[in-house]
Amino acid sequence: MRVLPFIALALGLSACSSSGGSAPILPATADIPPVSPTASGVPAPTSTVSPIPTTAPLRFVWTDFHFEVGTSVMEVEGGQVTETFSDHRMKVDAKGEPYSELFHRRATYALTTAEATRLRGALTADAFWALDDRYMHPGIEDGTTQTFTVSVGDRSKDVYCYHQWPEPVAEVKRVIRDVREAHEAERKAAPEVDHHDVEAAEHRANEAAKRAGRKMP
Repeated sequence: MRVLPFIALALGLSACSSSGGSAPILPATADIPPVSPTASGVPAPTSTVSPIPTTAPLRFVWTDFHFEVGTSVMEVEGGQVTETFSDHRMKVDAKGEPYSELFHRRATYALTTAEATRLRGALTADAFWALDDRYMHPGIEDGTTQTFTVSVGDRSKDVYCYHQWPEPVAEVKRVIRDVREAHEAERKAAPEVDHHDVEAAEHRANEAAKRAGRKMP
C-alpha cells in the first residue's frame, strides 16, 4: 500500500501549524457585514459593464401605466421632451351627479442644462446598466408598471418594473418627478389628445423597448 505520500503531507501540514507558520484564514461569518438595502428597499447591483460614453446622443422613453389612471409616456431626445400623460376633470352626468373623467394631454418642453445633465447622469450610471431586465413584486396585484428604455450611441438598455424599484431606477424616478414639477405650467397648458395619439405614443415606446431587447411579459 502506498500511504507514505499522504503521511508525509499530513506531517508537513502539522509541522507548519506547530512551528507558527502563517496560513490564510477565512473570516468568521459574524465578521462579514450584511449587505445593506438601499433607500428603495432593493439593493443596487454591482456593476460589471464598461463605462457609457458621456457625449454620445441619448434617447430615453419612460412609460407609466395603472389601470385606474391610464398610460403616460415621456420621450426625451436632444434635450426635448414630449410627454403624453393622463389627466382628470370633473363633470356632471344627466342626473346631476359629479364624476371624474379620464383624458390625456400632450406637452412639449425643453430640459434645462441642469435637468439634462442630471437625467443623463442617472441613465448612464454604471449601476443602472448593471440592472436586471425585470423587477416584479410578487405580492401586489394591479400595481403600477413602469418601463425605462434608454439608448446611448449604439448601446441600449431596457428595464421593466412592476411595483418594485431598485435604487438606480428609483433615482431616475426622482429625476422624472422633479422635471415634471418644474414644467408643471407647460403640462397644465398642454392640449388634449385623443386615444389615437396615446396609442401612437405607446407604440413608439414598445418599438424602442423591442430594439433594446425587451422580452415582453
